Amino acid sequence: MQPIESLIKGSEKLLAIFGRWPSFHDAEVMEIRLTRKPKGRGEKHDRGVELFARIHTWDMTNEVDSRGYYVLKNHTFVTFRFSSVEELKLEGFNHQNVIFGLTIQPKENSDSGSSKFHIEFDPSFGVDAIFDCSAIEVADATAMTDNISED
Repeated sequence: MQPIESLIKGSEKLLAIFGRWPSFHDAEVMEIRLTRKPKGRGEKHDRGVELFARIHTWDMTNEVDSRGYYVLKNHTFVTFRFSSVEELKLEGFNHQNVIFGLTIQPKENSDSGSSKFHIEFDPSFGVDAIFDCSAIEVADATAMTDNISED
């Protein structure tokens, strides 16, 4: 089985920061935006729904700071673009949206015109999202300074 990052356009942006595909454990979903792509001239069907998700993620080290908290590094804001979203279930988005992880699985037996991925934002507190999509792109990955306040 291919590593999931090999199926995601722009994954090299995250690989350059983390050296691997991050787990998104305890990451926070900062924004979710839905857009409908209108049909083009001469097209019979619209081009589907896109979901953009901006997620704050990082690496947790084994080091502990003076307050007794694990030291976090590689704070990064990642913007994903999920194309041709179907079967969306979205609930619980609020003032803090922590996820246990982001699950991206290729769908078995998918036809060329149907969804190719199954996505789950596994909720810890706040947002819970499940959907299928035809393509995934890391539209942006911005590494921040490691001095981000967790408050």
